[in-house]
Amino acid sequence: MKFVFVALAALLPAVAYPIGEAGDTDWPKDATVEVQLRLSAAVDTNGNLKVSGVLLIRNQTDTPLTIQSPSNRLVLAFLVFDPVGNPVAPIGFGKADPGFETQSLLPRSTHTYHFETLDFITGSALFKYDLSPGKTYRVLAVYRPAGPNGPGFASQEISLRPGSFCQTLYGIDLLRASDTPVSYQDFGTNPARFSAQFAKDRREGVYKDPSARIAQLLESKLQKRDGKSISPLDLAGPVTYDPVYHWIDRPDKRDPGLHLVFVEVVGVADEHYAFTNAANSKVSDDGGKTWYNLLKVRSGIVTLKVIESPGVEMPKTVTVHFEIARYVPTRETPWVDRRVVPGNRLLGFFRKDGDRWGLETSSFIAPLDYLLVPARAGSLQSLFKTELATKDSMEARRKELDAAAQRARERAATNSFDAQ
Repeated sequence: MKFVFVALAALLPAVAYPIGEAGDTDWPKDATVEVQLRLSAAVDTNGNLKVSGVLLIRNQTDTPLTIQSPSNRLVLAFLVFDPVGNPVAPIGFGKADPGFETQSLLPRSTHTYHFETLDFITGSALFKYDLSPGKTYRVLAVYRPAGPNGPGFASQEISLRPGSFCQTLYGIDLLRASDTPVSYQDFGTNPARFSAQFAKDRREGVYKDPSARIAQLLESKLQKRDGKSISPLDLAGPVTYDPVYHWIDRPDKRDPGLHLVFVEVVGVADEHYAFTNAANSKVSDDGGKTWYNLLKVRSGIVTLKVIESPGVEMPKTVTVHFEIARYVPTRETPWVDRRVVPGNRLLGFFRKDGDRWGLETSSFIAPLDYLLVPARAGSLQSLFKTELATKDSMEARRKELDAAAQRARERAATNSFDAQ
């Protein structure tokens, strides 16, 4: 472990380089911040592991603090450990001259910093990590809120788990048994448009049994990458991207550290809206003529009442970080989240990390949309003793979806679908 701290000292030197703007800011004696790291990973069409996440910086004092942006030089670094505990060496790949930014952090409040990679800046050099799909890494962040000569605060070490088997198929379109998928889109972006596309594809015979073709594509790609092969038997059973359906259909494949929990929103704090670009997906409003990947992201800290947590004991209330996003064509496009609001009852996958409970991928699931699928409603409800939704709420949601489907038939598809 001594080696790790020596490496960190080399990455975050105590003297700022004279290139561009960098330096220290005032820091009150004994002031502390809590640093929390949340990560997610996906594999792109070229088989590369893409990591994104948020850094939560919480002022634990009763005094306002001036903090430096994590994008400043010498302020943030990531440390990564491989599956056997060895530190992974970052790779220098360029120079950078970022702007110098600070902001005020009110007492007991939290600043949320979004990032799309594990890249970080030292004096003037950019560093990155070359991580392999299929491996589990341990990652921690070191943040210096007052600059290179100020105190450093580390997050807890967390596990970076790449997506499930179905999310790491190296660009194979499972639906059409093709290795050249036309697009990557989120069903939740616009249920009406995707329902219409499903009906069209079904009439055209798209949904024929593709298992042999998929097995052939998988075996070819995996052999080219790492010499491994796959049997068609490995594809037996449901193959789905949906985490809830996977949880229902494959109890033998459930992560024992993960728990599907029914909760009610009590309150939201430190609410923040920001914009980012989706790394591996894009959407179109005009049948594929033009595409965009701009996301409007709402994040914050939510307090939840735990209604039912099958198979695990949880506190009556928990406080977690959350995120919810919507594709928007421009920054001026109006959208306000109506899902994570007090009184709403939601599902979420929760994991315990030390003494803390966290919301996996920082996102909630609305049970209503699953309960409205006749073939799935009973299987989801059977996991819980508590009624997941009332008849009135289900009927109201059904009317919303019917109205959205009618609008989709009457005009060109749009991503500004406003129902949650």
